[in-house]
Amino acid sequence: MNHCFVSAMITQSFLRPWLANGIDIPQMKTILLALLFVCVTPVLASAPAHYTGRESCAECHEEEVAQWSGSHHDLAMQEVTPETVLGNFDDASLGHYGISSRFFRSGDRFMVRTEGPDGKLQDYEIAYT
Repeated sequence: MNHCFVSAMITQSFLRPWLANGIDIPQMKTILLALLFVCVTPVLASAPAHYTGRESCAECHEEEVAQWSGSHHDLAMQEVTPETVLGNFDDASLGHYGISSRFFRSGDRFMVRTEGPDGKLQDYEIAYT
C-alpha cells in the first residue's frame, strides 16, 4: 500500500476530532509537515546509490586516500586478472576442517573446488581478489 495513502488515512483519523472541535494553524502545519515527510522519505530512500569514486573522496580526505592507496583494503575488490591474482592456482590444495579445497585454472578463469551449501564439492569461479 502506498505510504502517502496510509499516512493520509492516519492523519485524517487523527485530525477528525480536532477538526470537529477546531484546530489551530500551528498544529495543522506540524501535522501536514509530518505527513509530507512520511510521503517523501520513501521516495528519496529508494533512489539508487552509486559509487562516486576515490577521486571525490580525495578532494577532502587527501591524507586518508594516500594511506589507503595500495593497501590490502584498496586492492581487495579488484577484478580477476593474472596480474591481480596473487594466490597459487596451479592445482594448489588447502585442507580445513576435513574439507580439501583445490585452486585451479580453467582457461582464463580462476576457480576453486570446495564444499557447497549442499555439502557436495562444487566449482566456483573467483570474481574478485
